[in-house]
Amino acid sequence: MLRRGEVLRLRIKDIQFKSETGLLTLNITNTREGKTKSGSSRMVYTTIPTRYRYFFYTLLDIKKHSNQDLPLIGHDLETLSSRAISYLVPVSRALRILFGIHFNFHHLRHSGVHIFMLQMLHCVSYTPDNLRGETPLEQEVLSEKSVAVRLDYWFKGREAIEVNSAAFLDNMGKQIGHIFYATTRWSYLHDIDWLLPIISKYHNPHTHKQFSHSALRYLMGLSASSNDLSRLLSHIIPDYDQQTLAEKRCQSITVTEHALRVHVLQIDNLSQAAQKEHITDTLSNTYLEEKWLSTLEKSQLTLTNFLFDKLINPVPNGEEAIINFESISAIWECGCRHRSQPINNKYLTAYKSFPNITVCKHKHALRLNIACTTKGASAFNTVFRHTEWAWVRCEFELHINRKVDSKRPLEMVKKRYAKKSEYKHINVLRQQKGPSSLTIYLKPKSKISIHTLEYVEQFIKLIKH
Repeated sequence: MLRRGEVLRLRIKDIQFKSETGLLTLNITNTREGKTKSGSSRMVYTTIPTRYRYFFYTLLDIKKHSNQDLPLIGHDLETLSSRAISYLVPVSRALRILFGIHFNFHHLRHSGVHIFMLQMLHCVSYTPDNLRGETPLEQEVLSEKSVAVRLDYWFKGREAIEVNSAAFLDNMGKQIGHIFYATTRWSYLHDIDWLLPIISKYHNPHTHKQFSHSALRYLMGLSASSNDLSRLLSHIIPDYDQQTLAEKRCQSITVTEHALRVHVLQIDNLSQAAQKEHITDTLSNTYLEEKWLSTLEKSQLTLTNFLFDKLINPVPNGEEAIINFESISAIWECGCRHRSQPINNKYLTAYKSFPNITVCKHKHALRLNIACTTKGASAFNTVFRHTEWAWVRCEFELHINRKVDSKRPLEMVKKRYAKKSEYKHINVLRQQKGPSSLTIYLKPKSKISIHTLEYVEQFIKLIKH
Protein backbone atom coordinates (compact mmCIF):
# COMPACT_ATOMS: atom_id res chain seq x y z
CA MET A 1 0.00 0.00 0.00
CA LEU A 2 2.94 2.36 0.55
CA ARG A 3 5.43 3.74 -1.92
CA ARG A 4 9.11 2.90 -1.47
CA GLY A 5 10.00 6.36 -0.15
CA GLU A 6 7.03 6.35 2.22
CA VAL A 7 8.23 3.09 3.76
CA LEU A 8 11.73 4.49 4.28
CA ARG A 9 10.50 7.77 5.79
CA LEU A 10 8.14 6.17 8.29
CA ARG A 11 8.93 7.43 11.79
CA ILE A 12 8.30 5.51 15.00
CA LYS A 13 5.53 7.91 15.97
CA ASP A 14 3.81 7.44 12.60
CA ILE A 15 2.78 3.87 13.37
CA GLN A 16 0.23 2.47 15.82
CA PHE A 17 -0.50 -1.22 16.25
CA LYS A 18 -3.22 -3.00 18.22
CA SER A 19 -2.11 -6.60 18.66
CA GLU A 20 -5.58 -7.69 19.85
CA THR A 21 -7.34 -6.80 16.58
CA GLY A 22 -4.32 -6.55 14.28
CA LEU A 23 -5.23 -2.97 13.30
CA LEU A 24 -2.20 -1.13 11.91
CA THR A 25 -2.51 2.64 11.50
CA LEU A 26 0.11 4.57 9.50
CA ASN A 27 0.49 8.33 9.21
CA ILE A 28 2.01 9.11 5.81
CA THR A 29 3.23 12.70 5.96
CA ASN A 30 6.04 15.06 5.03
CA THR A 31 9.21 14.65 7.09
CA ARG A 32 12.63 16.28 7.17
CA GLU A 33 13.83 13.49 4.86
CA GLY A 34 11.28 14.20 2.13
CA LYS A 35 7.72 14.91 1.11
CA THR A 36 4.87 12.69 -0.04
CA LYS A 37 4.19 12.47 -3.77
CA SER A 38 1.12 14.74 -3.50
CA GLY A 39 2.68 16.97 -0.83
CA SER A 40 -0.20 16.25 1.57
CA SER A 41 -0.65 13.80 4.44
CA ARG A 42 -2.91 10.76 4.56
CA MET A 43 -3.83 7.98 6.99
CA VAL A 44 -3.53 4.33 6.01
CA TYR A 45 -5.39 1.58 7.86
CA THR A 46 -4.87 -2.16 7.44
CA THR A 47 -5.11 -5.37 9.45
CA ILE A 48 -2.27 -7.78 10.21
CA PRO A 49 -3.27 -11.49 10.02
CA THR A 50 -3.25 -13.39 13.30
CA ARG A 51 -0.18 -15.49 12.48
CA TYR A 52 1.97 -12.37 11.90
CA ARG A 53 0.85 -10.24 14.87
CA TYR A 54 3.23 -11.56 17.53
CA PHE A 55 6.18 -11.23 15.16
CA PHE A 56 5.09 -7.69 14.24
CA TYR A 57 4.66 -6.77 17.90
CA THR A 58 8.16 -8.07 18.69
CA LEU A 59 9.72 -5.92 15.95
CA LEU A 60 7.97 -2.77 17.16
CA ASP A 61 8.86 -3.54 20.78
CA ILE A 62 12.57 -3.26 19.93
CA LYS A 63 12.23 0.51 19.45
CA LYS A 64 9.73 1.32 22.18
CA HIS A 65 12.30 3.40 24.13
CA SER A 66 13.76 5.18 21.10
CA ASN A 67 13.17 8.79 20.10
CA GLN A 68 9.75 8.78 18.42
CA ASP A 69 10.91 11.20 15.69
CA LEU A 70 13.53 8.74 14.42
CA PRO A 71 12.95 6.41 11.43
CA LEU A 72 11.14 3.14 12.10
CA ILE A 73 13.43 1.17 9.78
CA GLY A 74 17.17 1.11 10.47
CA HIS A 75 19.48 2.42 13.18
CA ASP A 76 18.78 5.68 14.95
CA LEU A 77 21.26 7.82 13.00
CA GLU A 78 21.34 5.86 9.76
CA THR A 79 20.95 7.87 6.56
CA LEU A 80 18.08 7.43 4.12
CA SER A 81 20.36 6.08 1.38
CA SER A 82 21.99 3.58 3.74
CA ARG A 83 18.57 2.30 4.85
CA ALA A 84 17.45 1.91 1.24
CA ILE A 85 20.57 -0.05 0.25
CA SER A 86 20.72 -2.20 3.39
CA TYR A 87 17.05 -3.07 3.92
CA LEU A 88 15.00 -2.53 0.72
CA VAL A 89 17.46 -3.62 -1.97
CA PRO A 90 17.76 -7.14 -0.45
CA VAL A 91 13.93 -7.39 -0.57
CA SER A 92 13.93 -6.34 -4.23
CA ARG A 93 16.64 -8.89 -4.99
CA ALA A 94 14.65 -11.67 -3.31
CA LEU A 95 11.47 -10.68 -5.19
CA ARG A 96 13.28 -10.88 -8.54
CA ILE A 97 14.70 -14.29 -7.70
CA LEU A 98 11.19 -15.53 -6.85
CA PHE A 99 9.07 -13.82 -9.51
CA GLY A 100 11.38 -12.70 -12.32
CA ILE A 101 13.85 -9.98 -13.19
CA HIS A 102 11.13 -7.41 -13.99
CA PHE A 103 9.58 -7.59 -10.53
CA ASN A 104 10.53 -4.73 -8.19
CA PHE A 105 9.71 -3.35 -4.75
CA HIS A 106 6.89 -1.12 -6.06
CA HIS A 107 4.93 -4.19 -7.15
CA LEU A 108 4.30 -4.91 -3.46
CA ARG A 109 2.24 -1.70 -3.41
CA HIS A 110 0.25 -3.01 -6.40
CA SER A 111 -0.40 -6.27 -4.50
CA GLY A 112 -1.59 -4.34 -1.45
CA VAL A 113 -3.96 -2.24 -3.58
CA HIS A 114 -5.32 -5.39 -5.22
CA ILE A 115 -6.05 -7.00 -1.84
CA PHE A 116 -7.69 -3.76 -0.66
CA MET A 117 -9.98 -3.79 -3.72
CA LEU A 118 -10.89 -7.44 -3.09
CA GLN A 119 -11.82 -6.54 0.50
CA MET A 120 -14.00 -3.64 -0.67
CA LEU A 121 -15.80 -5.66 -3.36
CA HIS A 122 -16.49 -8.62 -1.08
CA CYS A 123 -17.77 -6.18 1.53
CA VAL A 124 -20.30 -4.42 -0.75
CA SER A 125 -21.27 -7.73 -2.37
CA TYR A 126 -21.88 -9.38 1.06
CA THR A 127 -19.92 -12.45 0.00
CA PRO A 128 -20.04 -15.24 2.65
CA ASP A 129 -16.69 -15.55 4.49
CA ASN A 130 -16.15 -19.15 3.39
CA LEU A 131 -16.20 -18.03 -0.26
CA ARG A 132 -13.64 -15.24 0.20
CA GLY A 133 -10.45 -16.96 -0.94
CA GLU A 134 -9.19 -20.53 -1.09
CA THR A 135 -6.90 -20.76 1.94
CA PRO A 136 -7.56 -19.93 5.62
CA LEU A 137 -5.09 -17.03 5.35
CA GLU A 138 -6.92 -15.55 2.36
CA GLN A 139 -10.27 -16.02 4.06
CA GLU A 140 -9.02 -14.27 7.21
CA VAL A 141 -7.61 -11.29 5.29
CA LEU A 142 -10.78 -10.92 3.19
CA SER A 143 -13.24 -11.75 5.98
CA GLU A 144 -16.03 -9.42 7.05
CA LYS A 145 -14.40 -9.03 10.48
CA SER A 146 -11.01 -8.06 9.01
CA VAL A 147 -12.62 -5.49 6.70
CA ALA A 148 -14.71 -4.09 9.56
CA VAL A 149 -11.56 -3.60 11.68
CA ARG A 150 -9.75 -1.93 8.79
CA LEU A 151 -12.64 0.44 8.05
CA ASP A 152 -13.67 1.07 11.65
CA TYR A 153 -12.43 4.68 11.36
CA TRP A 154 -15.30 5.12 8.89
CA PHE A 155 -17.85 2.48 9.96
CA LYS A 156 -17.63 3.46 13.66
CA GLY A 157 -19.30 0.22 14.72
CA ARG A 158 -21.89 0.17 11.92
CA GLU A 159 -22.47 -2.70 9.48
CA ALA A 160 -21.39 -2.38 5.85
CA ILE A 161 -25.02 -2.24 4.76
CA GLU A 162 -25.52 0.89 6.88
CA VAL A 163 -22.93 3.01 5.07
CA ASN A 164 -23.03 4.53 1.60
CA SER A 165 -21.44 1.93 -0.70
CA ALA A 166 -20.79 4.63 -3.29
CA ALA A 167 -18.15 6.11 -0.97
CA PHE A 168 -16.06 2.93 -0.80
CA LEU A 169 -13.90 3.81 -3.79
CA ASP A 170 -13.37 7.36 -2.45
CA ASN A 171 -12.11 6.01 0.89
CA MET A 172 -9.90 3.53 -0.89
CA GLY A 173 -8.37 6.29 -3.04
CA LYS A 174 -7.63 8.43 0.02
CA GLN A 175 -5.66 5.61 1.66
CA ILE A 176 -3.78 4.72 -1.51
CA GLY A 177 -2.93 8.34 -2.25
CA HIS A 178 -4.79 8.56 -5.58
CA ILE A 179 -6.99 11.55 -6.34
CA PHE A 180 -8.73 9.79 -9.24
CA TYR A 181 -10.01 6.21 -9.27
CA ALA A 182 -8.91 5.94 -12.91
CA THR A 183 -5.27 5.92 -11.74
CA THR A 184 -6.01 2.95 -9.51
CA ARG A 185 -8.00 1.11 -12.14
CA TRP A 186 -5.62 1.49 -15.09
CA SER A 187 -2.28 1.19 -13.31
CA TYR A 188 -2.86 -0.99 -10.25
CA LEU A 189 -5.75 -3.43 -10.83
CA HIS A 190 -4.35 -5.90 -13.36
CA ASP A 191 -6.53 -8.29 -15.42
CA ILE A 192 -10.24 -8.72 -14.72
CA ASP A 193 -10.75 -12.46 -14.19
CA TRP A 194 -11.00 -11.93 -10.42
CA LEU A 195 -13.75 -9.30 -10.70
CA LEU A 196 -16.79 -11.12 -12.11
CA PRO A 197 -16.93 -13.90 -9.47
CA ILE A 198 -17.27 -11.20 -6.80
CA ILE A 199 -19.74 -8.75 -8.34
CA SER A 200 -21.76 -11.32 -10.32
CA LYS A 201 -23.36 -14.18 -8.47
CA TYR A 202 -23.78 -16.11 -11.70
CA HIS A 203 -20.04 -16.10 -12.36
CA ASN A 204 -19.12 -17.27 -8.84
CA PRO A 205 -17.80 -20.86 -9.13
CA HIS A 206 -19.60 -21.79 -5.89
CA THR A 207 -23.02 -20.79 -7.19
CA HIS A 208 -25.32 -23.72 -7.98
CA LYS A 209 -26.25 -23.87 -11.66
CA GLN A 210 -28.35 -26.17 -13.79
CA PHE A 211 -26.71 -28.34 -16.44
CA SER A 212 -28.31 -30.70 -18.94
CA HIS A 213 -27.27 -34.34 -19.11
CA SER A 214 -25.75 -33.79 -22.53
CA ALA A 215 -23.75 -30.78 -21.34
CA LEU A 216 -22.37 -32.71 -18.36
CA ARG A 217 -21.42 -35.67 -20.60
CA TYR A 218 -19.53 -33.27 -22.87
CA LEU A 219 -17.72 -31.56 -19.95
CA MET A 220 -16.72 -34.91 -18.44
CA GLY A 221 -15.53 -36.34 -21.75
CA LEU A 222 -18.24 -39.01 -21.98
CA SER A 223 -19.87 -40.21 -25.14
CA ALA A 224 -23.46 -39.17 -25.83
CA SER A 225 -24.71 -42.69 -25.08
CA SER A 226 -22.56 -43.29 -21.97
CA ASN A 227 -24.29 -44.58 -18.81
CA ASP A 228 -21.39 -43.52 -16.52
CA LEU A 229 -22.84 -40.07 -15.84
CA SER A 230 -24.96 -41.21 -12.91
CA ARG A 231 -21.99 -42.95 -11.27
CA LEU A 232 -19.74 -39.90 -11.63
CA LEU A 233 -22.40 -37.51 -10.34
CA SER A 234 -22.66 -39.59 -7.16
CA HIS A 235 -19.05 -38.56 -6.40
CA ILE A 236 -19.70 -34.88 -7.15
CA ILE A 237 -23.13 -34.28 -5.58
CA PRO A 238 -23.31 -35.49 -1.94
CA ASP A 239 -27.02 -36.41 -1.92
CA TYR A 240 -27.26 -37.64 -5.51
CA ASP A 241 -27.59 -41.29 -4.44
CA GLN A 242 -30.60 -40.37 -2.29
CA GLN A 243 -32.56 -39.17 -5.30
CA THR A 244 -35.19 -41.32 -6.98
CA LEU A 245 -34.74 -42.68 -10.48
CA ALA A 246 -37.28 -40.17 -11.77
CA GLU A 247 -35.35 -37.28 -10.18
CA LYS A 248 -32.10 -38.52 -11.68
CA ARG A 249 -33.69 -38.65 -15.13
CA CYS A 250 -34.76 -35.03 -14.76
CA GLN A 251 -33.46 -33.00 -17.67
CA SER A 252 -31.40 -30.56 -15.51
CA ILE A 253 -28.80 -31.34 -12.85
CA THR A 254 -27.93 -28.72 -10.20
CA VAL A 255 -24.20 -28.52 -9.36
CA THR A 256 -21.48 -25.88 -8.87
CA GLU A 257 -18.74 -25.14 -11.39
CA HIS A 258 -16.18 -25.51 -8.61
CA ALA A 259 -17.28 -29.09 -7.93
CA LEU A 260 -17.06 -29.91 -11.63
CA ARG A 261 -13.56 -28.43 -11.91
CA VAL A 262 -12.33 -30.41 -8.92
CA HIS A 263 -13.57 -33.65 -10.50
CA VAL A 264 -12.73 -33.04 -14.16
CA LEU A 265 -9.28 -31.56 -13.56
CA GLN A 266 -8.59 -34.14 -10.82
CA ILE A 267 -7.38 -31.61 -8.25
CA ASP A 268 -8.07 -31.22 -4.56
CA ASN A 269 -10.20 -28.42 -3.22
CA LEU A 270 -7.07 -26.27 -2.98
CA SER A 271 -4.74 -25.39 -5.83
CA GLN A 272 -1.10 -26.49 -5.54
CA ALA A 273 -0.06 -23.00 -4.51
CA ALA A 274 -2.91 -22.87 -2.02
CA GLN A 275 -1.92 -26.26 -0.60
CA LYS A 276 1.59 -24.98 0.14
CA GLU A 277 0.06 -21.99 1.85
CA HIS A 278 -2.37 -24.21 3.75
CA ILE A 279 0.52 -26.15 5.31
CA THR A 280 1.65 -23.04 7.19
CA ASP A 281 -1.84 -22.57 8.66
CA THR A 282 -1.08 -25.37 11.13
CA LEU A 283 1.91 -23.45 12.54
CA SER A 284 1.78 -21.49 15.78
CA ASN A 285 1.41 -17.72 15.86
CA THR A 286 4.99 -17.45 17.17
CA TYR A 287 6.47 -19.50 14.30
CA LEU A 288 7.72 -16.50 12.31
CA GLU A 289 9.34 -14.93 15.35
CA GLU A 290 11.03 -18.24 16.26
CA LYS A 291 12.22 -18.64 12.66
CA TRP A 292 13.62 -15.10 12.67
CA LEU A 293 15.39 -15.61 16.00
CA SER A 294 16.93 -18.86 14.73
CA THR A 295 18.47 -16.98 11.77
CA LEU A 296 19.96 -14.46 14.20
CA GLU A 297 21.56 -17.29 16.18
CA LYS A 298 23.25 -18.49 12.98
CA SER A 299 24.51 -15.03 12.02
CA GLN A 300 28.19 -14.12 12.34
CA LEU A 301 29.50 -13.31 15.80
CA THR A 302 30.10 -9.57 15.97
CA LEU A 303 29.66 -7.08 18.79
CA THR A 304 26.49 -5.48 17.38
CA ASN A 305 24.92 -8.88 16.67
CA PHE A 306 25.73 -9.99 20.21
CA LEU A 307 24.15 -6.86 21.71
CA PHE A 308 21.08 -7.16 19.49
CA ASP A 309 20.63 -10.75 20.63
CA LYS A 310 20.67 -9.55 24.26
CA LEU A 311 18.07 -6.91 23.40
CA ILE A 312 15.47 -9.20 21.85
CA ASN A 313 15.97 -12.29 24.03
CA PRO A 314 14.71 -12.14 27.62
CA VAL A 315 17.26 -12.47 30.41
CA PRO A 316 17.17 -15.73 32.40
CA ASN A 317 15.27 -14.31 35.40
CA GLY A 318 12.50 -13.04 33.13
CA GLU A 319 13.21 -9.36 33.70
CA GLU A 320 13.37 -6.85 30.88
CA ALA A 321 16.76 -6.43 29.22
CA ILE A 322 18.71 -3.39 30.46
CA ILE A 323 20.10 -2.58 27.04
CA ASN A 324 18.27 -0.41 24.53
CA PHE A 325 18.27 0.11 20.79
CA GLU A 326 19.71 3.62 21.17
CA SER A 327 22.97 2.24 22.63
CA ILE A 328 23.29 -0.35 19.87
CA SER A 329 22.69 2.35 17.25
CA ALA A 330 25.38 4.56 18.81
CA ILE A 331 27.92 1.71 18.61
CA TRP A 332 26.81 0.91 15.04
CA GLU A 333 27.03 4.58 13.95
CA CYS A 334 30.60 5.08 15.19
CA GLY A 335 31.71 1.55 14.36
CA CYS A 336 31.88 -0.35 11.09
CA ARG A 337 28.13 -0.09 10.36
CA HIS A 338 27.14 -2.65 7.70
CA ARG A 339 30.76 -3.61 6.96
CA SER A 340 31.26 -5.87 9.98
CA GLN A 341 33.24 -9.06 9.42
CA PRO A 342 33.40 -12.32 11.36
CA ILE A 343 36.24 -12.79 13.83
CA ASN A 344 39.25 -14.42 12.16
CA ASN A 345 42.11 -16.38 13.78
CA LYS A 346 44.44 -13.36 14.00
CA TYR A 347 41.77 -11.35 15.75
CA LEU A 348 40.98 -14.24 18.11
CA THR A 349 44.65 -14.80 19.02
CA ALA A 350 45.04 -11.12 19.88
CA TYR A 351 41.95 -11.23 22.10
CA LYS A 352 43.25 -14.24 24.01
CA SER A 353 46.58 -12.55 24.70
CA PHE A 354 44.89 -9.88 26.84
CA PRO A 355 44.26 -10.25 30.56
CA ASN A 356 40.68 -9.69 31.69
CA ILE A 357 39.05 -6.54 30.34
CA THR A 358 36.69 -5.08 32.93
CA VAL A 359 34.23 -2.21 33.29
CA CYS A 360 35.50 0.84 35.18
CA LYS A 361 32.35 2.55 36.45
CA HIS A 362 33.90 5.76 37.77
CA LYS A 363 35.47 6.45 34.36
CA HIS A 364 32.50 4.99 32.43
CA ALA A 365 34.89 2.93 30.31
CA LEU A 366 36.37 -0.49 29.69
CA ARG A 367 39.75 -1.01 31.39
CA LEU A 368 42.67 -3.02 30.02
CA ASN A 369 45.93 -3.55 31.97
CA ILE A 370 48.84 -4.81 29.86
CA ALA A 371 52.61 -4.76 29.79
CA CYS A 372 54.02 -1.88 27.75
CA THR A 373 55.70 -4.06 25.10
CA THR A 374 55.88 -4.32 21.33
CA LYS A 375 53.97 -7.63 21.43
CA GLY A 376 51.23 -6.07 23.55
CA ALA A 377 51.01 -3.12 21.16
CA SER A 378 50.59 -5.45 18.18
CA ALA A 379 47.70 -7.28 19.84
CA PHE A 380 46.10 -4.00 20.95
CA ASN A 381 46.21 -2.53 17.44
CA THR A 382 44.87 -5.73 15.87
CA VAL A 383 41.74 -5.58 18.02
CA PHE A 384 41.02 -2.03 19.12
CA ARG A 385 42.15 -0.22 15.98
CA HIS A 386 39.73 -2.33 13.99
CA THR A 387 36.70 -0.40 12.64
CA GLU A 388 34.43 -2.48 14.88
CA TRP A 389 35.93 -0.64 17.86
CA ALA A 390 35.87 2.83 16.29
CA TRP A 391 33.06 3.73 18.72
CA VAL A 392 35.60 4.12 21.58
CA ARG A 393 38.46 6.57 22.16
CA CYS A 394 41.54 5.59 24.14
CA GLU A 395 43.03 7.12 27.25
CA PHE A 396 46.37 5.86 28.58
CA GLU A 397 47.82 5.67 32.10
CA LEU A 398 51.50 4.73 32.10
CA HIS A 399 52.53 3.43 35.52
CA ILE A 400 56.33 3.69 35.89
CA ASN A 401 58.57 2.68 38.78
CA ARG A 402 60.10 5.79 40.41
CA LYS A 403 63.59 4.41 39.72
CA VAL A 404 63.01 4.00 35.96
CA ASP A 405 63.45 6.70 33.34
CA SER A 406 60.05 7.43 31.79
CA LYS A 407 61.38 8.56 28.40
CA ARG A 408 61.59 5.13 26.76
CA PRO A 409 58.18 3.75 27.96
CA LEU A 410 56.49 7.04 27.04
CA GLU A 411 58.03 6.90 23.58
CA MET A 412 56.77 3.31 23.25
CA VAL A 413 53.19 4.39 24.07
CA LYS A 414 53.28 7.26 21.58
CA LYS A 415 54.87 5.23 18.82
CA ARG A 416 53.13 1.87 19.24
CA TYR A 417 49.81 2.49 21.03
CA ALA A 418 48.45 6.02 20.77
CA LYS A 419 47.41 8.12 17.80
CA LYS A 420 48.64 11.71 17.60
CA SER A 421 45.18 12.95 18.56
CA GLU A 422 45.41 10.85 21.74
CA TYR A 423 48.75 12.20 23.00
CA LYS A 424 46.89 14.63 25.26
CA HIS A 425 45.19 11.64 26.92
CA ILE A 426 48.47 10.03 28.04
CA ASN A 427 49.10 10.33 31.78
CA VAL A 428 52.35 9.21 33.41
CA LEU A 429 52.02 8.03 37.02
CA ARG A 430 54.96 7.16 39.29
CA GLN A 431 54.74 4.15 41.61
CA GLN A 432 56.94 3.17 44.52
CA LYS A 433 57.59 -0.40 43.51
CA GLY A 434 56.74 -3.03 40.93
CA PRO A 435 57.33 -3.22 37.16
CA SER A 436 55.97 -0.63 34.78
CA SER A 437 52.57 -1.27 33.22
CA LEU A 438 50.06 0.37 30.94
CA THR A 439 46.35 0.88 31.69
CA ILE A 440 44.16 1.69 28.70
CA TYR A 441 40.65 3.06 29.14
CA LEU A 442 38.26 2.52 26.24
CA LYS A 443 35.69 5.30 26.58
CA PRO A 444 32.56 5.48 24.37
CA LYS A 445 32.41 8.42 21.99
CA SER A 446 28.62 8.55 22.32
CA LYS A 447 26.26 8.27 25.25
CA ILE A 448 26.13 4.58 26.14
CA SER A 449 24.80 3.14 29.39
CA ILE A 450 27.04 1.35 31.85
CA HIS A 451 24.86 -1.73 31.39
CA THR A 452 25.75 -1.79 27.69
CA LEU A 453 29.44 -1.71 28.60
CA GLU A 454 28.85 -4.68 30.89
CA TYR A 455 27.37 -6.57 27.94
CA VAL A 456 30.46 -5.61 25.89
CA GLU A 457 32.58 -7.11 28.67
CA GLN A 458 30.52 -10.33 28.37
CA PHE A 459 31.14 -10.34 24.61
CA ILE A 460 34.91 -10.12 25.12
CA LYS A 461 34.81 -12.99 27.64
CA LEU A 462 32.80 -15.05 25.15
CA ILE A 463 35.39 -14.44 22.43
CA LYS A 464 38.29 -15.35 24.70
CA HIS A 465 36.77 -18.58 25.91
